[in-house]
Amino acid sequence: MDKIRCRLAIYAYYIKEPTIQVERAYTPLFMMHKIDPTMLHFTIKRYGSGELSRYLYRIPTGATVSLRGPELTWKLDPSLDVPKEVVMLVAGTGVTTAHQLLSNVYDKAPLPATPKISVLYAARSMDDLLLIPELAEYQKKYPGKVKLHIWTESEPSSLHVIATVYWPTNASTAAIVVASEAW
Repeated sequence: MDKIRCRLAIYAYYIKEPTIQVERAYTPLFMMHKIDPTMLHFTIKRYGSGELSRYLYRIPTGATVSLRGPELTWKLDPSLDVPKEVVMLVAGTGVTTAHQLLSNVYDKAPLPATPKISVLYAARSMDDLLLIPELAEYQKKYPGKVKLHIWTESEPSSLHVIATVYWPTNASTAAIVVASEAW
């Protein structure tokens, strides 16, 4: 039970822009990458008013970046039982937290108490959705354990079903709500 409790956690790193001393938290896709554990992988969206995202897009590949962490940003409350299901409501770049949790829970040897994880992912349009192939791969690899539900404000005319509406109704479900600054 303690092993799965350790996996039910989300971490972030703080990256700093050195010239104006701006620092922001970014959630890596993996806490321990399967192929190279010395690498950190982030999904960063460039915002016009975002000092740090503009800085990161400006620097050359291979440049040294100042960061600190990892910092624990979410964990299961120790006073609660491990839920049978975790539901994550994510939007925009907040989807990286869902990817990291799926990686933390399912990229290691399965444990008997591993909860199901449902990701309810909202975006303005299909073009704004990030990491869909990666999330769909978890759903394919762990049927009945991982569910991905997508909602967009505008649907393409060629797509008839965008999402399955899903509302957990029992007390053995934990919910995590994550939204990007844009939402």
